[in-house]
Amino acid sequence: MKLLNLSRLFWALVFIFIFVGCSQVLMPGRKAAAQTDAPEKEEAESLPEVKDSAYYHAYSYFLLGMIYETRAFEFENLLRMELIYEPTTPEELSERMAEREALWLKAIAAFEKALSFAPQAYLAHRHIALAYTKLNRPQIALEHLSQAASLAPDDFMAHYQLGQWLEQEGQIDAALAAYENARKVVASDEKIHLSHLLLHLGDLYTLKENFEAGLEVYRQLLQLAEEGYGPAEINLALVHTRLALLHLRAERPQEAREEIVLARKFGLGEARFHMLMAQVHLQLKEYDQAKKECRAFLKEHPGNVEGFRLLAQIYEASGEPEKAIIEFEGFLAQNEENFALRYFLAELYEKSGDEEKAAEYLAKIIAQNQRFLPPYLKLAKIYEGKEDYEAALEVLLGAVGKGLWSGGVAGSIEEILAKLSQPLEVARHLEETFGQEDNFAYWYVLGRLYGDAEESEKSMASFAEAARLQPHLWIAYIYMAFLKMDEEDLDGAIEILEQGLAENAGEIGLYKLLGQVLVEKKDYARAEEILLKGLILDEEDIDVHYLLGIVYDELDQDEKSEQELLKCLKLDPDDPDANNALGYFYAERGRNLDEAVRLIKKALKADPENGAYLDSLGWAYFKMGRSEEALKFLQEAASFLKDPVILEHLGDVYSAQGDETRAKEVWTEALELSPEDKEKLQKKLDSLKD
Repeated sequence: MKLLNLSRLFWALVFIFIFVGCSQVLMPGRKAAAQTDAPEKEEAESLPEVKDSAYYHAYSYFLLGMIYETRAFEFENLLRMELIYEPTTPEELSERMAEREALWLKAIAAFEKALSFAPQAYLAHRHIALAYTKLNRPQIALEHLSQAASLAPDDFMAHYQLGQWLEQEGQIDAALAAYENARKVVASDEKIHLSHLLLHLGDLYTLKENFEAGLEVYRQLLQLAEEGYGPAEINLALVHTRLALLHLRAERPQEAREEIVLARKFGLGEARFHMLMAQVHLQLKEYDQAKKECRAFLKEHPGNVEGFRLLAQIYEASGEPEKAIIEFEGFLAQNEENFALRYFLAELYEKSGDEEKAAEYLAKIIAQNQRFLPPYLKLAKIYEGKEDYEAALEVLLGAVGKGLWSGGVAGSIEEILAKLSQPLEVARHLEETFGQEDNFAYWYVLGRLYGDAEESEKSMASFAEAARLQPHLWIAYIYMAFLKMDEEDLDGAIEILEQGLAENAGEIGLYKLLGQVLVEKKDYARAEEILLKGLILDEEDIDVHYLLGIVYDELDQDEKSEQELLKCLKLDPDDPDANNALGYFYAERGRNLDEAVRLIKKALKADPENGAYLDSLGWAYFKMGRSEEALKFLQEAASFLKDPVILEHLGDVYSAQGDETRAKEVWTEALELSPEDKEKLQKKLDSLKD
């Protein structure tokens, strides 16, 4: 049977809110595209020479692509400003996003047309890759960057840009290979770019702990710097410092010392010199000298946490961790306003097991610097560890009251709420003690607490107040919609979600839940409209494609339904709901039945007691004529889930086996559960012999 999984979508939306969405609550908008750190090479030689008119056609289409690309960048800048400063309805946003996509697609089409006349025009591939990156299709972008590098094996920038893209995606080994290819083909006039490449390459080799390769790369970079190539920021001091860091990571302190001395000779700052030398002495176990160098660094940078951290590490290595606290207390006595040092002391006290002292220092930091988030999170964690959840929540809500709403705060609140055994008591405690009624997070937490306590009216009122105070708190609309759905008030849920979209037109979670509610309401045409708008925001959202698969199935658009479900499995081959849905789709139509069984069994492997999945398997076997196996799985499905579809299928099997008594029994039960299917079920009952 088809499964509309509310629990799956609900937790997916909460996850998105905590780890992605809450960063946009106070600053809605889209991130600007990341810029590379190397200058773009001149594009004069982008198109190869082609005989006759093909060259002119290729060049014309390439220029047309550049025009559309420029327009797309300008349009995106304008759209960002509109989203921030002008109210935008869902329909308006949908239209604007469609315009943006159309510009990028026109650019792609023009560049692809250029390629049809000049297939070796590798630069066209690079611009197509940029366009697909903007359209959030990274895999296609990678394919075109790889094609550009393949078509231009001797082009430095083709390999270099591929390496940058791979490095940004975290594909370190592939990035190293691309950078090495670029390094092999660099021309004399590209040495300024080579400096950037070698810096990336050396850092990656150091990261991979391939120290000898990194050493060779940095030495080449050193030679370029000595020859005067490269930008001013990549100088001899920088290269010798990189070499020192490599040696430190490789635990070769003597070699690191030599590089640090050379870096100082060529302009390394005194503070940085002392910091690096402290690490050298630490590795040499020269602890007194290490402390001396670290103190010299802290004299230059009195509030530097990394300096304090290194000094604490030195004390711990020398077997005197308690002396770090004593020395830091002395530093603090000289500068009571140094909240960074106080914060580090709190960490040391917590590490030593003195949580009371840690909490005391963290509370002082919060009073001293109210807009520094880490102490709020750490203090809340201490209270949480003591199971003082009310105090932990008050700390986190205090952070929100100071404008410090973040994924860390949202995640900590969710973690605490999940541990509460008596949410009603906590809600009452907060109402009595917390005095920030203009704090949207306070009302959001109350909404959660009252919801967990099944006080739905108070929960709804609290979420409504949270949304009034902070309209971009889209998760509040989600919770209110679920409350309406619990009351079987689908129209009320739809109204709330539409209000949420009016304030958060760029939030895909609202489109997904609205689409799901419309599916439950059997308003499939409107559900399709809403879900297609969601795809504008993220065309690879598996939940949207899954819901569209259900919508098209109900609209008898089989080809579209199958395509959407196949898209789900392309995005996540192991998704159990998608495997079950496609398997049931095939079973219903009596085709691809072996594949249907395979898909449904894969879903059951993830959730063996899922009644919907068991029903799908039983129904597939029934369509294959294997009624005994069908009966087994359908009976098991009915034991887990009393659903009219399962009971109808079970009755069909009984009827096929000639057991009309049991068929009548389960069909009658299905009719009681689903009066809207009376005509179909009554016809089956009437077909039975008296």
